[in-house]
Amino acid sequence: YETYREASDKVRVHELALASGIGIAETAIVRAKGDAAPGDPALYPGYLKPHRSVVGGSTRQKTGVQFVADRDACARALEALHPDAFPVLVQRRITGA
Repeated sequence: YETYREASDKVRVHELALASGIGIAETAIVRAKGDAAPGDPALYPGYLKPHRSVVGGSTRQKTGVQFVADRDACARALEALHPDAFPVLVQRRITGA
């Protein structure tokens, strides 16, 4: 169960990829609800990725990856997320194979 939990945590997988030298898109981590959307323009357009696809305790809520065109869209999407969805990755969109 612990292996599954670690493998399904997007923030943890991101940290492991960095530590292993695996190339990844520019990424910022928003640690908690109420934190500001990242201001780095290199992140947009991009994707907002909650650390898990299902969050919450007794009332579980499904989350998903969302496209964000710019910082304002990212701020709105972050505000709409359940507090248990955090931390959240904001990752630059990559096109191509």
